[in-house]
Amino acid sequence: MNDTRQKRPTGLSIVSVLWILWGVLNLFLVSLYVNADLSVMSSASYQTMHEWLRFALPAELALNLTAFAASLVMVFAGYGLLTGKSWSYKLTLAIVLVPIILNSLVIMLYLSAPTELNFSGSAPVMRLPFGLIWVALLWIYLRRDNVKMFLGVR
Repeated sequence: MNDTRQKRPTGLSIVSVLWILWGVLNLFLVSLYVNADLSVMSSASYQTMHEWLRFALPAELALNLTAFAASLVMVFAGYGLLTGKSWSYKLTLAIVLVPIILNSLVIMLYLSAPTELNFSGSAPVMRLPFGLIWVALLWIYLRRDNVKMFLGVR
């Protein structure tokens, strides 16, 4: 058996597994958020809620459904990285920005709440810096020559 394929870099194994686990965790958490949004939206009290909430809940639901789809793509891309598929390189570089964008939109949504609802402290502001650090580290790592060579990209 003549395999000219290079050995997978250890760091890529770690990144891939973390990426898959992050995607699976997001799938679980986002499904809880979607369920909560749908539950509130289907309740009898939804029509009598503050008008901002009647706008915010569908907006949050749309963001959560987008996050669910992105999480599925993350798991798929993580599998591709782990198995050395060249398509996973560009897919990962593209999808890594989606959680940052979605978190930013959720933060803006919560910060737009009227002060009487007291939601400003609920915005997941602390997720953003950690997400940005993860994105930067992932981009830097994936662009290393040995990683690109293993994945068969230039």
